[in-house]
Amino acid sequence: ISRNPNDSEAWQFLGMSMISNAEKSCTQNYVKAAISCLERSCKLSPFDARVHNNLGIALQRLLALGENAAFDGDLQKRIGYHFWTAVSILEKSSSAGCDVRFDECSSRLNLGLWFANGDRFREAAMVLDAPCMDVEGSIQDSMTKNEDLKRILSDAAGLRRFCNSKCK
Repeated sequence: ISRNPNDSEAWQFLGMSMISNAEKSCTQNYVKAAISCLERSCKLSPFDARVHNNLGIALQRLLALGENAAFDGDLQKRIGYHFWTAVSILEKSSSAGCDVRFDECSSRLNLGLWFANGDRFREAAMVLDAPCMDVEGSIQDSMTKNEDLKRILSDAAGLRRFCNSKCK
């Protein structure tokens, strides 16, 4: 970073490594520092869906660590904005023919969980009802051989069922 302070990837990797350390030490300072790195990365590469998704995750961690309740509403909006932005970028990338299925499914699951945690079940179900999230239709898809994607699709299907049951 000292050699190239405009390297978005370097800022993102630094932020995510700090998030990993924050999981071990559970301190707000690590999470806040990670958020600063990810925000810098986001400014340098505003159309990188991974940065938006990771920034949403980091902001959720800050909220979970009990960041000042006065900022909860603002943090919630920021979390939703970054997850939604990630999904939007990935939808456009997919429409353009890019193979971003894993990232799109992961980002959709994060956005769906964020909606569901806020008791916004209808919105969560809609986000999780995208064609890329179709477990049954993707059994033949070679990407589903990836165990992580299988887990994401399974988790998303379970969350979608739960949210749909809450909408009735």
